[in-house]
Amino acid sequence: MEIEANRVYEHETYGEVLVMSVHEVYSSYDTDVDDGDVDGVFVRYSTTWDSHGPMIASVRNEPVDEFAPGVVSRGERVEFETL
Repeated sequence: MEIEANRVYEHETYGEVLVMSVHEVYSSYDTDVDDGDVDGVFVRYSTTWDSHGPMIASVRNEPVDEFAPGVVSRGERVEFETL
């Protein structure tokens, strides 16, 4: 299953989570050529959120290869209110 940002997922371990981003992490990056050595792909998610976004203390990062197998189902997309 493809993990998408701004979507709620049901996870075996964490329960209901909000995925905020899926991003590459680089061990090194050359801004002159806009390229680098990818160290992994990570999911940034939260176990608690409200209509304005995630609660900071509940934000976690995990390699997508470790996170994805625990996903049970994909729920709705989430849009947040802006202040």
